[in-house]
Amino acid sequence: MAAELAALTDSKVLSPELADRLWQAAQADAQAAPAPELATNDRGKTGNPGLLDVLGYVGGALLLGALLFLGGALWRDLSRLARDLVVLAAFLIAAAGGAALWRSRTRRPLAGVLLALACVAAGFAYHQVFDDQEGVASSAVVVVGAAVLTALLRSAACLLAGWVGAMVFVVALVSKLTAPEHDHMAGLVAAGFGVVAVLLTLAGSWRHRTVAWVLAGLSGWAASAALLSTQPPIRAAYVCLLVVTVVAGALFAAFVRLRSPWYAVVGCLILLSMWPVGLQRILASAVGVALGLVVAGGLLIAAAAVLSQLRRRGVRSGRPGSAD
Repeated sequence: MAAELAALTDSKVLSPELADRLWQAAQADAQAAPAPELATNDRGKTGNPGLLDVLGYVGGALLLGALLFLGGALWRDLSRLARDLVVLAAFLIAAAGGAALWRSRTRRPLAGVLLALACVAAGFAYHQVFDDQEGVASSAVVVVGAAVLTALLRSAACLLAGWVGAMVFVVALVSKLTAPEHDHMAGLVAAGFGVVAVLLTLAGSWRHRTVAWVLAGLSGWAASAALLSTQPPIRAAYVCLLVVTVVAGALFAAFVRLRSPWYAVVGCLILLSMWPVGLQRILASAVGVALGLVVAGGLLIAAAAVLSQLRRRGVRSGRPGSAD
């Protein structure tokens, strides 16, 4: 570059003072720029982030699969000490891996998944070590651990683990407090699922709105399914159809307002699954299934027409809805 500046100075294109300033600026830029070898080494140290995520998720899946395999196929063949060691090792591996990744601040989503698995493994470990046959305390451990981690780390995976633990807790608690042949057992389970749905709706207003509200919709779906098994069947079926229609309508409205397709997917599944079953229970005939599909289809068409109008009005008024 010095030769080019000298040639421009000799041809009177640049003055000696301006050429000197350009040379000094070029030297300063060269000193501030990182060396090519250093940049190459940095890239080598960083590696492929996608590959590291895949390795972490595969490791977590293998850990969960090992627990399921041992619990389903080989659990009775293991001694009590071997069972305790397996569940404690699963909890410690998932918890230590998730905590290490979270502290490194490099793989926060993967850390949340591993810590969510650690919550589930903690409940399983409590069930095995303390011989919790009823499952109330074990599921409570999962719920409390997931709630604490969701509040501290704000991880959607921990919220999902807490929902699974809460649904199991409701069933275990109702089974403990009532006899299996109790007439209102299914109704109490449905009420518990409804409480879970309300809590998730409130949690969605604070964090992870899409995940929380979709799980709330699934909880309402489960509550309606539980109502179908209550007596008398016809009255319960009417209540079930009312509940699922309201829940699906709320999910469709959330889809228009928040532009997340998961709300619409869950709403469609609720209508298409519960209306045929409910009408079949009311009519005590297979004709109810066909009529339920017809009614569900009509409700979906009506919802599409109404919500499209609401969406147009929102766009015209300058409030097209915000993404989650």
